[in-house]
Amino acid sequence: GRQSLADPAMPRKYAEGRAEDVMPCIACLQGCVANMYQGKPIRCLANPRLGHECEAIPVAIAPKRIVVVGGGVAGLAAGALCAERGHEVVLLEEAPTLGGNMRLAAFPPGKGDIADMVRSWAVRAQKAGVDIRTSVKATPEGIAALEPDEVVVATGARALRLPIPGIDDPALLLGGQVL
Repeated sequence: GRQSLADPAMPRKYAEGRAEDVMPCIACLQGCVANMYQGKPIRCLANPRLGHECEAIPVAIAPKRIVVVGGGVAGLAAGALCAERGHEVVLLEEAPTLGGNMRLAAFPPGKGDIADMVRSWAVRAQKAGVDIRTSVKATPEGIAALEPDEVVVATGARALRLPIPGIDDPALLLGGQVL
């Protein structure tokens, strides 16, 4: 059932031989099961359009050149949706691989579906025509050289360090450091 929330078109995609286009359920349970039991609207981390699938993505009246800074899921999703609307999109990612913090989240046992979600957004962005550039540090000069009309900054989250005595002890590691 949760897979139908992540990608309601999954059966059609498989029937058409487009398995690479399927957005997987990542079993996060962050917006579906908990919200259902609380009587809240059901959401899906993998499918931000859940509940709005029948609404067409509007075509840009005046296409723009858009630079997206950050190749995590948010940057890939922003790039894909902008390109699907008809904009020319260049995505800049400093790391040699896409996925950002979600790549780290896929490391623990049982969390491999998260890597599939990253792959799905990357495939969607590529198919939409996003010019994806990895190993490129976005600088003000580099962005200006691309002559964008708009810039989307999707550079990810940083770990929260609570102001607790001893929190800066070098023996304490953040989750990302462990992974």
